[in-house]
Amino acid sequence: MANPIERKTIEDMTVDELDTAIAQRRARRLIAFEVYKEAVESKKRATDERLRAQLEKHLDMITKEFARADKVLDQVDARLTKIAGIRVELEDYV
Repeated sequence: MANPIERKTIEDMTVDELDTAIAQRRARRLIAFEVYKEAVESKKRATDERLRAQLEKHLDMITKEFARADKVLDQVDARLTKIAGIRVELEDYV
């Protein structure tokens, strides 16, 4: 895969490259969620009320951000899947 500066466009990607891009994006999302879960556990163990409140505030914000991001990423996944399907059909006609 090309470096970030020379990244391929969706139009230039093969179906396999699109599948790989989707899988990589999902893996990054999973890593972010693991960090979130660790922060939730830290909040449960926090004894300093001020720090606990700060952590809770940020956890609330990230929960909302995850919801917005998931909605957009689901739309992106659906579109990429549709693009991959159309491209497979186009290859059948060639």
